Amino acid sequence: MTEDSLEQIGPDINDTKTVCRDCSFAEYEGITQTGCSLGKLDKFREKGDCHIIAAYDEEKEYFIVQDRFCVFWRDSEWKDKQEKIGLDKESIQECVRAEVNQRFAAVLYFDKNSDLKDIKLTVASLKSGSLRPTNIIFCDNKSDINTKDILEIAKSSSIRWSLERIAEKEATQQRCVDICVRKLKAMDNPYYSCFRAGFRVIKNFYSDIDKALNDELIKFLALYPKEKEEEGLISDGFVGQTHLHKTIGGNREKSVLEKFINVTESQECRYLIKPLSEIVSL
Repeated sequence: MTEDSLEQIGPDINDTKTVCRDCSFAEYEGITQTGCSLGKLDKFREKGDCHIIAAYDEEKEYFIVQDRFCVFWRDSEWKDKQEKIGLDKESIQECVRAEVNQRFAAVLYFDKNSDLKDIKLTVASLKSGSLRPTNIIFCDNKSDINTKDILEIAKSSSIRWSLERIAEKEATQQRCVDICVRKLKAMDNPYYSCFRAGFRVIKNFYSDIDKALNDELIKFLALYPKEKEEEGLISDGFVGQTHLHKTIGGNREKSVLEKFINVTESQECRYLIKPLSEIVSL
């Protein structure tokens, strides 16, 4: 696949849909669905980028959300389990919201210009976030920092972690990011984020992105710091979709941000690449 095509980024949009019929949150009057107890039908209508279709069968009349997948869909068996452990309606809604929290990997880059206090600062900020990354990849590009000290910080982070030692000579930061992202599973970490050691990640960084994706139903493939738009560089706070990064060859030949922009412009969906400030309150 070339960077000028979006064909294999994900499932054919025509095959993407959510059938509300047997969802635990579908609201009915008799056999007719009237809404969603989580308000997702109204939010999908508000976004206007999908179609809500009325459907029926021999037993029920219900809605189908065409062109969007609802991550909140849960069957009756799931709801029964929550009720058996004593959760009320409000607690069940809180439970499903916690289940869909977006998962991010944080690539923490450091090199010969970095020191131990830089790593400590960034890790501390990640730990104190309203929503933490799922895991941290410590990306050591031939720094002079003692490995034992790095491991101590990693183990005390209370976040799943791994250490990537870059062996390539003169590897750029972008190349290092590619090496780290290549080892991620998109299913476990749909998005990755990048930071240089010494950068303080704001408390609401991941929670704001999660809210945009799950509550506001905003779609995006990448978020970039506004000042880096013309340079096409990955900088502190860059967020990208893991699967797409791999599909278009990462930063090979030119930066992945440039590729993200070129691909979406060619497919007339440039809005999927957004300035970070549109999503995160900086």
